[in-house]
Amino acid sequence: MTDETQHGVVLIIGCEPAAYAACLELTQRGLGVLHVYPTPLGLTGSPRDIGLAYPEPGEPFERLSHALGEEIAAEFYIWSRLGVLDIEQHFPDHLKRGSRLWVTRTESESKLAAADAVNRQNPPVNDECRLMSGAAASNYAPLDGAHQASFETHAIAFAPLQLLGEMKARLEARPHYRALEVAAGWDQLKVQRRGERIQATLGEEVLAEGDLALVAAGYDTGRILDRFEKILLPQPAQAFRSPPLKEKARSSVVGITASWGFERYRFDDEFRLLGCGINPTSSTETLGEGVVDEETMRGLLARAAQLFTDFDGSTEQLMQWAVQFAVTCDGLPLLGPLPGEPAIHVATGFSFSAWSRGWQAGRVLAQAIANPDNAPNTGLLGRCSTLRFLPRREA
Repeated sequence: MTDETQHGVVLIIGCEPAAYAACLELTQRGLGVLHVYPTPLGLTGSPRDIGLAYPEPGEPFERLSHALGEEIAAEFYIWSRLGVLDIEQHFPDHLKRGSRLWVTRTESESKLAAADAVNRQNPPVNDECRLMSGAAASNYAPLDGAHQASFETHAIAFAPLQLLGEMKARLEARPHYRALEVAAGWDQLKVQRRGERIQATLGEEVLAEGDLALVAAGYDTGRILDRFEKILLPQPAQAFRSPPLKEKARSSVVGITASWGFERYRFDDEFRLLGCGINPTSSTETLGEGVVDEETMRGLLARAAQLFTDFDGSTEQLMQWAVQFAVTCDGLPLLGPLPGEPAIHVATGFSFSAWSRGWQAGRVLAQAIANPDNAPNTGLLGRCSTLRFLPRREA
């Protein structure tokens, strides 16, 4: 009996990093995978990002500790590091490893950053970071508007579509992997149980079926599963790529973040500055998916011009595009099986962390699917369970 007939077929739905991580993990264990994803790649979400990943809490670690408890907050952070390290281990020729500068521009931001660095130096996080002045930070990157910065290790930079292409090629060479590309109608795709099987359907047409499913499709996850309509929210962001600049970050720095992660920047091999910033006030309902928000873009370019000495914020020869990330109403990802349906798992709601924490989540859930009797024992899975949104019964 082969592994595939023994364990059945797992449907992996989506082209987010968590989906590819799960495909790699399951096929490496000899399980059959049928991967369903939209084409062309890079239409929405993380594949359209600027290609920067690093271990990040997403907000000050002290606040996470108060909200989640120190152990869960530390695991939240450690998952990001493990995701970055795993991508680096598997695809070293397709990325640059280095450090990132976390830049603050006001005294109040700097105080928060300093307190955060101290908290993360303590076990169990034991982070590797050091604070420096804005003048010292300018030795690592062409910065002008920095009040303070922290220098943190374990960051990677890459071209998202190229990296996904390599992942796809590697998977296609594995005997237990099959792919189903959906060129039209992705917005009509549904995943549900029908009888004893889990099916992916377009209208009345059955595209694929298996014994289990993992849906890791970003914001589309809620629609595909007909759930989480008021829980899974779109997080609009804007991105740009400049013409080649004269200056770039030193070789040890692959990324720069500012304002608690609302902005991220990196330089590519052609000395072009790539930036991405979240606009918490805009909405895909008013803008339309993939539409550039001109007001937000102007603000992002103005902030970049204030921060980098060799960037004037001009829109001439500037490439601009929109990105849509997925977040939940409480800020934690959705992880694990659906309420009442243990055969359908979900991994979404990672926002900027899809290439780090999301990647690790895909691996962890794949391990649980492959060996449910010896599933990873992690408090974070419990805190991020889909069950947390069920109505509580009165005592």
